[in-house]
Amino acid sequence: MARTGRRPGRSGTREAILAAARESFTAAGYDGASIRNIAERASVDPALVHHYYGSKRELFIAAIELPLDVTVVLDRVLAGERDRVG
Repeated sequence: MARTGRRPGRSGTREAILAAARESFTAAGYDGASIRNIAERASVDPALVHHYYGSKRELFIAAIELPLDVTVVLDRVLAGERDRVG
């Protein structure tokens, strides 16, 4: 009887998703890229993209390898006085 389920060891799925996300974001921009398209490029189910990365925004942050969430920083900057931004 053949075994079913997850194979032992590293599957490379997380890395395949990141590579596909980088391709999609580069080709279509943030707004044009979709979880479904990224999953298709990585040959995985869209649910796995959400499993590993949560949201499109979190995947984008991981794909561009920022050590922080830019939206949090921008929110703080833009909340201040406009003439002092920069």
